[in-house]
Amino acid sequence: MKNIYNIYLMFGTVPSLYAQMNIYIDDKPSVVFVRSSGYFNIKNKPSNLIFYDDCIGNDLVYLSKDYQKIVDSLNKIISKDKKAKFIVYIDDSRVQFLLKPFILADCYDKIEKIVMISEGNITEYMYSDIAENDFEFQEKRWNLLIKSIKDNNQESEKMLAEISNYCFYLSTINNNELLLPYSELLENKNVSKEYKEKMNLRNLDLQMMLDKVGKNISFGKEIESFKFDEKSIVIIGTYNFYDNSFSKVIYENLIDQVLVDYPEYSFYYKAHPLYPVENNAELSSYFKSRKIKVIPEKIPLEVLLYRNKNVSIGGFCSSIHSLISLNRIKFMFGEFIGFSKLLKKNNLLKVKVYNVEISQKIADASLKIYYNSQSKFGIVDYHSMQIENLNNKVYELTDKINSLEEKLNKIGIKNNLRRIKNKFIKRSK
Repeated sequence: MKNIYNIYLMFGTVPSLYAQMNIYIDDKPSVVFVRSSGYFNIKNKPSNLIFYDDCIGNDLVYLSKDYQKIVDSLNKIISKDKKAKFIVYIDDSRVQFLLKPFILADCYDKIEKIVMISEGNITEYMYSDIAENDFEFQEKRWNLLIKSIKDNNQESEKMLAEISNYCFYLSTINNNELLLPYSELLENKNVSKEYKEKMNLRNLDLQMMLDKVGKNISFGKEIESFKFDEKSIVIIGTYNFYDNSFSKVIYENLIDQVLVDYPEYSFYYKAHPLYPVENNAELSSYFKSRKIKVIPEKIPLEVLLYRNKNVSIGGFCSSIHSLISLNRIKFMFGEFIGFSKLLKKNNLLKVKVYNVEISQKIADASLKIYYNSQSKFGIVDYHSMQIENLNNKVYELTDKINSLEEKLNKIGIKNNLRRIKNKFIKRSK
């Protein structure tokens, strides 16, 4: 379509990956802003890519400063093409982030379509949180937010920064789309059949996209040169458990159980991007002792799994469960959440589940945390005792002073009585 431009504004790993693949599939002139570049090689860019920027900061940095990059790009396009219209691609949980740049560039009404990309399990959480009369409620909020931005109301910054549930409402407007896996499994008693049917929910299939793109896309040597052993399992990590020492013990407890059950496999570990293994020397040492290879935390695991279809996964719950063939998931650590919970509930995900076994190692790690905290609090307690002792001395001195004052008062009264008595004696003589 002539005069139509794709604007990709992506923050999460999956939306960023979608943008990087879709520019090779959709040949419309495209501008891409991503936070999670995942080693994408811009040197091998398609001819329709006008601009690519992978330097968007965190949410607050984007809303306070980086949004201006999008404003500038929109202004450049409009200055060259007065008839320009836009299709905006953005994370479903941050769809409101498009408002500030498009309103300030005076082209919000030039948006032909909004395509929202599921960021993962947060999509399932948001659907579960939909309340009654959601359409009317979200419609009012969305329009209020637009007005606040136009009026330069300071409250709009707070409203924009809040990860909020606009995406399902917006998917019912015009020809907007929300791309996500397993939309048919979503459950919420507050969502009527009529409301859900109005939602334009489309399937998100990254595997198909990557197969279609083929070798046209490159993610740099970190990914292109990565090789798995013939029989491999990737263990997916999660957040830290209180501190590094305790985290190491939790992982050791779980993984040691797995190693016994899967002796014929080579194991790899993929950390949560916010908790790299290099920040935990004890965990790193444990992986080395078990010959578990560590995958760089910034590499999008989806790409490695799509290109190595013989590799299986296990570990903590992840949105990747809904984006690969379910028979590749060998086991789970802990509880099921998000899409994984829905898959299990519908008997689509049947895997072995490992939980933490009570052991002396866990008790030892807990005691170390306890005694470390006590030693820190001990300093505070010592000073508290000193202060309490001083306070007691003050109270004691105060009591003594009061007692002395009473004695002095009594002495003063006795002296006055003596003087009066002496006067009477003198007069009587």
